[in-house]
Amino acid sequence: MTGEQRTTGPRPEGPAPVGPGAATFADQVNVVQQLAERLTRAVTVEHVVEAITVELLSGLGASAFTLAVVDADGDSLTTLATAGVSEEARRRMRGRLPLDSWGPARTVVTDGRPLLWSSLADRDRDYPELVGHPSAAQSWAVLPLVVHGTTLGVLSVGWPDEHSFPALQAAILQVIAHQCAVAIDRAHIEEVRRAERETLELLSEGTRVMVSALDPRRVIEVLVDLAVPRLAPWCAVYVAEGRALRRVALRIEGDPSLAAELRGQLAGTVGDRNPLAEVFRSGVPGVFTVTEAVVGAIYGPGEGTPILDRVGNWTSIAVPVTVAGKSIGVMSLVSPDWGRSVPDQVRFAAEGLAARAGLALANARRFDDERRSAEMLMEAFLPAELPEIPGFSVAARYLPATSKVAGDWYDVVRLPSGSYLVGIGDAGGHGIPAASLMGQLRNCARGLALTGHQPGAILDALHLVAAADSPDSFATAVYGILDPSQHEARWASAGHLPPIQYRAGHARYLEQLPSPPLGSPAPPSRERLERWDPGNGVVLVTDGVVERRRRDLGEGMEALRRVVARYGADGPDALTDAIAGLCDSAEDDCCVLVLQRTGVPIGP
Repeated sequence: MTGEQRTTGPRPEGPAPVGPGAATFADQVNVVQQLAERLTRAVTVEHVVEAITVELLSGLGASAFTLAVVDADGDSLTTLATAGVSEEARRRMRGRLPLDSWGPARTVVTDGRPLLWSSLADRDRDYPELVGHPSAAQSWAVLPLVVHGTTLGVLSVGWPDEHSFPALQAAILQVIAHQCAVAIDRAHIEEVRRAERETLELLSEGTRVMVSALDPRRVIEVLVDLAVPRLAPWCAVYVAEGRALRRVALRIEGDPSLAAELRGQLAGTVGDRNPLAEVFRSGVPGVFTVTEAVVGAIYGPGEGTPILDRVGNWTSIAVPVTVAGKSIGVMSLVSPDWGRSVPDQVRFAAEGLAARAGLALANARRFDDERRSAEMLMEAFLPAELPEIPGFSVAARYLPATSKVAGDWYDVVRLPSGSYLVGIGDAGGHGIPAASLMGQLRNCARGLALTGHQPGAILDALHLVAAADSPDSFATAVYGILDPSQHEARWASAGHLPPIQYRAGHARYLEQLPSPPLGSPAPPSRERLERWDPGNGVVLVTDGVVERRRRDLGEGMEALRRVVARYGADGPDALTDAIAGLCDSAEDDCCVLVLQRTGVPIGP
């Protein structure tokens, strides 16, 4: 390249500066060297912008510049930085700038060659549509950012005076543009790698959290919490209810009130002609622009105004949430930063999260079904209400550690003789198997008591029931027959915690002979007879009240004994509440049964 380089028109009359601005050739070479050093250290686009800003404005004597990159769709530019430009130009370049709307950028990107204007008259001669557009600079160099034959963007540099661009200075400007292009390309590669790492970390976190979520609502909440704001500022999840699609979760960055207002609303049916319904039916992700028509179809007439005011013409990707190949819902992400092409990493992460959510939701629903079934069993097995016992007060509490699915039980039943069956027990394990074994043992004990069997015989029969249920089945229990007319109870135990007998200010564990759990080979059960004076009572609990992983069992039993001694005089209801306080940190389910003879205590 020899001689002066310019795009149009004769050289302006009068002497021209020797190069861009007041910079000498040595100054410009120094700029190239310093910029190269800065750009070598730049690892992000922000670092590249900072280096360009410093070197161009100070080293070349420029008064203005703009830096923009071509978007993934290839039809628009996104401005990364501006300095020294007019307010009108700043507004025009805000957000995405279609290439067709600015001729110089289209020329530079399409042809890959620079535009060098010695004056605004040169600019207006080449692009008449720019006549009258204000410019803070009088001469401009509009340079393509080219790497490996691909134009990544446009660097425009302006100077406050009119001047020509000799070939040597034009070549230096193109070297600077190439340096910037290489640095931006390298920064983009680092951003992609960083995005890939973040996506894998996001999916790993999603797997960990969703697998541990056993509540379907929690699965959906985790999904939107992971997506906003890491993938997009807006995430909604829709679940099919029959043929209707309901918006069950919504997160909007910076606008929780709008999210709360829109959450829970119906979004039409799965047969509607809108992007969400189409993705649900097809099971294939879809990308669409959030137009007024789309918002109206999803949110209904009159509901779309606050949404359009908030998002404008944003872009959305909708991903099906499936279980065993069948759509059960749709997740949508909405962002202003994607243009018409959603980034690959966002698409990959969205599909990965939706797939994990589908599996987690299926597991949670199965768990929920099992929990509901077990709850129905528990409601059927536990007494609906406690009977009134003449001369005695009784209170009981069932406290599940995590859910109502357990094998703990208590029972108080009036017998034909006027006596009462009183018992408590714990079937090993959790879930439906434990609840099922508990039901068998409890019903068997009731039947035997109703036919006149005593506690020892009842437990002997329960040993056989537990052993027949499964080789691995086991349970513990304490059963007694209370005769309120004699103020005494005959009781026996099978591997269970001993009862606590108490009177005002005093409490002690009743001694019992060693006895194996139900289901184990065992000698005939031994019975004991205990008599109650007025004010005396007894406390029966399951092991969840006293057992903790990091505490000796003896410590837990002593803590329970102290609570009983302190609150025993307050009556069974208050004592049951106090014991329930020990279960706040329980790792297993807890049952408490308190029985106390009414009347004034006798003696200390």
